[in-house]
Amino acid sequence: MSMSGLMELSGILSCIMGLVVALPAQAQGIDANNKEKFMRLYVGTSSGHRDSGIYALHLNLADGSLSEPKLAAATMNPSFIVLSNKADRLFTCNETAQFHNLATGAVSAYAIDPAGEGLRLIGQQSSAGAGPAHLSIDQDERCLLVANYGQGSVASIGLDPVTGMPGDVLSAIQHTGHGPTKRQTAPHAHAVLADPSNRFALVADLGIDKLMVYSLDHGKLLPKPENDFVTKPGAGPRNFVFSGDGKFVYLVNELDSTLVVLAWDAEAGKLTEVQNLSSLPADFKGPNTSATVQLHPAGAFVYVSNRGADSIAVFGIDAQTRKVTLIDQTPTGKTPRHFTIEPCGRWLICANQDADSVTVYAIDANSGKLSRGPGSASIGRPTCVQVVPQKD
Repeated sequence: MSMSGLMELSGILSCIMGLVVALPAQAQGIDANNKEKFMRLYVGTSSGHRDSGIYALHLNLADGSLSEPKLAAATMNPSFIVLSNKADRLFTCNETAQFHNLATGAVSAYAIDPAGEGLRLIGQQSSAGAGPAHLSIDQDERCLLVANYGQGSVASIGLDPVTGMPGDVLSAIQHTGHGPTKRQTAPHAHAVLADPSNRFALVADLGIDKLMVYSLDHGKLLPKPENDFVTKPGAGPRNFVFSGDGKFVYLVNELDSTLVVLAWDAEAGKLTEVQNLSSLPADFKGPNTSATVQLHPAGAFVYVSNRGADSIAVFGIDAQTRKVTLIDQTPTGKTPRHFTIEPCGRWLICANQDADSVTVYAIDANSGKLSRGPGSASIGRPTCVQVVPQKD
């Protein structure tokens, strides 16, 4: 089983056994005698708003309600955040065009307070390109992988194995080319992930219509252009996830609002298209840009957010072919830029960027359909939400 598959199974087993993060009595006004179980969330935001920074709040796993958010760290435009495997470190890309008088964005690393919600800054580093929009950690936690949307480049940044501080830039590769639409006059790297084997990394570049393949060698990225997957012209690949067994990739294209199912050959580092279909409601006619794709922890459903239609599309996954079928469309707040699913698979938490809100949806275990839960929190321009995973 792949590393991502093991992590999914571990999360589900932890939920079954009722192992949850313990919170202090003072946290968010939660009574220490309260038997309800809670899970911590962190939310990244866009700068230029009164509420800019990283926020912490808690999800009630019993009823889907949310606590009042509190500022955990004030930082410039923390548009995407990711957690270490042990959930003791949080990393964010600061989506800016300048850092320390250089024409680049930044990445920031924080230590997570296990007893509260606070974040302690432990280090910052250049992202080796302007406007970083996404970052991830390789499977060995040797490096950060960063997609610089503004620069149209990808970079890897070493991590100190003890402190988790970002260190030297190990590699930085500038993409070239363009696409046929006005959003594609130059490269725009939008997401980067190491594959479960940690031998390769994939990069979605919206500007050049490619899901690019890199070898990953001790934290260094090496291009393999002969293996790049080329989308339909003007599709604009934005975000993707690997299946739990590491054999498939689910790619969302922002500009033509499609979901693409790809078979992943982890030995050769090659992608083969299996299916391509719209993520939009059948009767929707207005402008839309699709944003985030996530798999349900059980692996039976995949979800895609639509900005314009302002919905989350629910797809069922065929266990044999891995092809998908549209099941439902659930309305969201305005501009659902990002969402996540907590490891138990009961609740989906959505960041509605232009509604200044984070909202919770209950997931039906049998159908995968969503229904609006009671949870709602007011946060200015939320762009990313991540769950602190349960611990043994």
